[in-house]
Parts: sequence; C-alpha cells; structure tokens
Amino acid sequence: MIVAPTRIPDVLLLQPTAHADERGRFVPTWDDAWLRRLPPGTRFVRSGEAHNPTIHTLRGLHLQRGLGKLVRAVRGRVFDVAVDLRAGSRTYGQWVGETLVDDGRSLWIPPGFAHGYLTLEADSVVSYQFTGAHVPTDEGGVRWDDPTLAIPWPAAPALMSKRDRGLPGFVPLAELGAR
Repeated sequence: MIVAPTRIPDVLLLQPTAHADERGRFVPTWDDAWLRRLPPGTRFVRSGEAHNPTIHTLRGLHLQRGLGKLVRAVRGRVFDVAVDLRAGSRTYGQWVGETLVDDGRSLWIPPGFAHGYLTLEADSVVSYQFTGAHVPTDEGGVRWDDPTLAIPWPAAPALMSKRDRGLPGFVPLAELGAR
C-alpha cells in the first residue's frame, strides 16, 4: 500500500498493490492495517455506494461537518474533488482534484472538507466509507463552479441535482453556519 499526500497534505491518496495475471487482476480494497496510515482515531462506521448511469453527472460539493470519507471508484472513472473548509487551516479555500478509476485507489477526505465528483464515464460507481452517521442538520456545501475556487472540471455537468445547483458560493465557514 502506498499512501501519498496530495497538494493538501491532509488529503491522502491510497494505492494498493494490484496482482494481475491472464485471469485478470486482484486488488485488495481494505486491510485494517491501512487504518494505521490514516490520522489517529480514524474509524469507519458505515459505507455506501453511488451509481451514476450518466456521463458528466456532478455530485457536490457537499460538506458533512465532522465527517471523514474514504472514496474510491468501483466502476468507471470520476474526477474527485476535496475543498478545505476548515477554519484556521493553512490550506483553507484550496482544493485537490484526483481522477479515480476502478483500480483500487482511494482518496481520504478528512472532516471539514467539501467533497464532490464529476463522472467521466457512464455507469460509474463510487464507494464511500464514512467516519460517522449522516446528520442532515450538519450538511452544507459550496457551489461547484464558484469563481473563487476556480476548479478546472474536465467537463461541464450534464446532470446534477436541484439541491446542488442551489448551493451557495464559497464564503467563510462562519457564514455557512459552521459550528
């Protein structure tokens, strides 16, 4: 397992070793020892998957305060983005984007980050491991095309939710109602 920091050192890219032969490949997707490579005290309590039948589906940028995520593409390819919204952070307002494919790579997104992705292939499936319960009153988000963030998405969204279209622009956390 290779664990590499991204442009924002708290966001980590995890790359397991794949084993391939004429039958195909085997990629380990979880090993408890990997937890020791994440920040102390990280514990996953639930998981989920999002199926995205349409290419250029955009989900995000969502913030669940206090919730960390380990995200990977199970099928297809997605451009995955994490935006630092932690008050007082040296990287506040900065973002990281990684293309995730179905090769086992995962992106660790710590609590305090907004997260979203754009599918680059139809029928992409994204798997999540979460460090806490879903609490609707702890949700927020940032508009995907905010000019201050200036994220160079690989394509314009073809499909996104009404909720995501209505997210506010980038503003200090206090204005988002952060606790």
